[in-house]
Amino acid sequence: MEEPDKGFTPKLEIGLELLETSLRCYFETKEYYSSLHLAGAAEEILGAHLTIIGEENSFRNTKRSTLAVGKEIIGTTQTGKEVTNFLNYFKNHTKHMNGIEDSAVGFSGKEEAYEILDRAISDFYNLMNYFNLSETELIRRFNQRLNAKD
Repeated sequence: MEEPDKGFTPKLEIGLELLETSLRCYFETKEYYSSLHLAGAAEEILGAHLTIIGEENSFRNTKRSTLAVGKEIIGTTQTGKEVTNFLNYFKNHTKHMNGIEDSAVGFSGKEEAYEILDRAISDFYNLMNYFNLSETELIRRFNQRLNAKD
């Protein structure tokens, strides 16, 4: 039996692996709910790195923008916690089950995975300014698809 590695794996490396695996699930195996979760985990790790550097990550940017639009344009008074819960709803709703009445989801895993991948990849590109990161073929493929929607 092999001895466990006593070294440490940088969490940035883990976040990049999660992002790449999420993209493979999304494009190659069409496992959208798995992609959604992996993208969410990657987004959290990559976003935390940006926060440590002093940059705003995509989740915070989306939250801040949502609060501002809600207040100024729509006139709602959502709290930061409500927006956070909304942004995490799809990821959380697929991994928790609160009884028989909560035994199915009513949203597209593909669409929600896409949204979280978009935020995680935005964080990836922002981190390229601080770390020696290389764009992968799957990230390029995602961006080609994103640009085709414009």
